[in-house]
Amino acid sequence: MRHLLLAVLLVAMTGCGSDTKPEDQPTTPAETAAQEEQPTTPAKESLPTAPVETATQEDQPTTPAKEAQSRAPVETATLKGHTYAVTSVSFSPDGKRIASAGGEIKLWDASTGDELHTLKGHTGEVKSVSFSPDGTRIASGSYDRTIRLWDASTGDELHTLKGHTSVVLSVSFSPDGKRIASGSGDRPVKVWNAESGLVLLTLKGHTREVNSVAFSPDGKRIVSAGGSSRRPYGEIKLWDASTGEELHTLKGHTSVVNSVSFSPDGKRIASGSGDTTIRLWDASTGEELRTLKGHAYTVSSVSFSPDGKRIASGSSDKTIRLWDASTGDELHTLKGHTSQVHIVSFSPDGKRIASGSGALAVPGEIKLWDIAP
Repeated sequence: MRHLLLAVLLVAMTGCGSDTKPEDQPTTPAETAAQEEQPTTPAKESLPTAPVETATQEDQPTTPAKEAQSRAPVETATLKGHTYAVTSVSFSPDGKRIASAGGEIKLWDASTGDELHTLKGHTGEVKSVSFSPDGTRIASGSYDRTIRLWDASTGDELHTLKGHTSVVLSVSFSPDGKRIASGSGDRPVKVWNAESGLVLLTLKGHTREVNSVAFSPDGKRIVSAGGSSRRPYGEIKLWDASTGEELHTLKGHTSVVNSVSFSPDGKRIASGSGDTTIRLWDASTGEELRTLKGHAYTVSSVSFSPDGKRIASGSSDKTIRLWDASTGDELHTLKGHTSQVHIVSFSPDGKRIASGSGALAVPGEIKLWDIAP
């Protein structure tokens, strides 16, 4: 009996050790299947991959340049009545009226295109007009060598400013409306008291006629431009508007400069030239920033948009072009004029452009363009 109990105990102990298998012992098919059926532990699971969002073209935000390119400007009106080429246009500060120079001065309703007044008094062809910042007055420059101030509501003449000895090609009000800058064929730039008509400053330095003048937005500087197709070519000068001191001469154009415009923040200056280019300049240092190419002939006029994001230009190639002021990319070409475009101007809200054209055998006309997004 004792021997039987010992045998049973030995068999039991041998069965308990059978659960431990040496590493090199082969696995049976049943055991392999059992292992395959066991769930994978979290440590062995692959981490989930975050979904990659692919934006469609519709979902992607549109950059300002692309947005501008997607909407073509539309010609909305043609204003006729001038007997000479229209060389200057100016929107009133509220955008409701347009003053234009084309031999004579005309005042228009900017919405309907109706002619409101013809301002008579100059004894020579009128070359330039400018609304005062408060919209109550209009300044004009003429071949009769005078600048005249007009009541913008009635069309009555208020003052005659005398001092230039040649044609007055450009006039510009200071931002506060208290001064007027003028450029002339006699070369010096003059700064006038807009109330008394007295000359405050005479800025000497140009060697050729001055075609364009403009105050900086803060009224502290004046930019003027002129020159010729021969040396010294295009001349752009920057002046201290209080002292008359010459601050910089901007060099780069290879022909006469016809037009200059400050950016709304006063940091840049745009210029248009007979060399067919538009150039952008640093208004503090006078350094050239960029050259815009696209026109086939002389660039007659340049203008910054009120928000500073675009530049409009008019040319002898009969086109108006819109440019991205940051990149220099051409956004649109506006076609419709049948002769040289002499002048372009943005409306105060930046949604419209007025352009003036004409030639010896072509009566002057003004076109209005809708450029709103």
